[in-house]
Amino acid sequence: MKIWYISDVDKASNRTSRVYYYAQKFIKKNCNFFLSTSSYDKWSKENHNSKKNFKFEIINKINVIFIKSFKHNSQFLRSISLLNICLKTYFLSHKLNKVDIIISSQPSLIAYIAMLIAKKRKIPFVYEIRDFWPHCLVHDKLISKTSVIFFILKKIEITLYKNANLIVTNLTNIKKYIDKKSKKKILYIPNPQVTKKKLSFEQNLKLYKNFKKKFTIIYAGGFSKAHNVQLLLRALVYLKKKIIFKVILIGEGSEKNYCKEIIKKNDLNSYVKVLSHIPRNKITNIIMKSHLCIATTASNSTYKYGISLNKLTEYMGCAKPIIITAKGHSNPVLKSKCGYCSKSNSPKDLANKIIKIYKLSITQISQKGINGYKYSNYNFNYNKLSNKYYSKLESLILNK
Repeated sequence: MKIWYISDVDKASNRTSRVYYYAQKFIKKNCNFFLSTSSYDKWSKENHNSKKNFKFEIINKINVIFIKSFKHNSQFLRSISLLNICLKTYFLSHKLNKVDIIISSQPSLIAYIAMLIAKKRKIPFVYEIRDFWPHCLVHDKLISKTSVIFFILKKIEITLYKNANLIVTNLTNIKKYIDKKSKKKILYIPNPQVTKKKLSFEQNLKLYKNFKKKFTIIYAGGFSKAHNVQLLLRALVYLKKKIIFKVILIGEGSEKNYCKEIIKKNDLNSYVKVLSHIPRNKITNIIMKSHLCIATTASNSTYKYGISLNKLTEYMGCAKPIIITAKGHSNPVLKSKCGYCSKSNSPKDLANKIIKIYKLSITQISQKGINGYKYSNYNFNYNKLSNKYYSKLESLILNK
């Protein structure tokens, strides 16, 4: 099987984990996997191709085509870059030889180009829904729900639903939104659990020895308004009067400097350590040494269609209790009984939930971690999910 995954942000590394990890499993089944993507990496700030329109490389056994792009640090430049990638992707289709299937994800515009290419070649088109577009843009205050842009993007999204041969999603409740005919094409494939740590309750128990004397809290992820990291920092103002702790923040984003200002203003420097982005294969060891993981988000009505935060599978795979602020359909933290859900607009409530975890016995806190670990291994099993996904792709090709 020859798969072409059309993207503008995904890379052939575990930095953008979903495409990378499923590609690795597909390749082991003798699949020839192509990934076309922007040459500019918004995480590392590197440009992998600044000279010619297309640069071909093999990275981690994935055939990568870097489409010439440029640095974009504003929403306007990001939009121009996306249009540039869309146009060049269409021209790239004339250079790639026969492929069996095309997969693409949001933004909707790049997926629309992928759909047109698939139609022209008369091959199956798979649309991956990872976010509730274009409503997530409204939530992030990038566009208005009454704007022409919203109307156009919504029309494109509906067109993609109708024309896709298969809709793959990590959102548990997206069927509530999609039309009846398209619902039949939905395949639920969540983000995989790839942490290789094997833990028993007894092994996990040892990691919490004397945890109250060195209580360590981890946040790993983005620093944007949607991630709401400042909520955690404001909770620490209450927390420092109650317990002894340290916090490690890991990641990058537009709000990172603002978070550093909050830390300085509230005399939290001795409590909080801020680190740059760490690759997923290295971050596991840091999480393993912590005692509690935090997943903050801003209030978001789109979570009623499902919660799919990448960090949750990582936290659960390390058998850590979790406090999440996202309220929505099929919340894995609540379903697995591995932690608590806090209000997204109340630092005091978050502080109280952290204290609630802190006051648990060593047996109780370890058990919460193991609850998430078992839930993740069963529901987000890497081998099971990749086999399910690949089998469906094979059937699409056979029945086209």
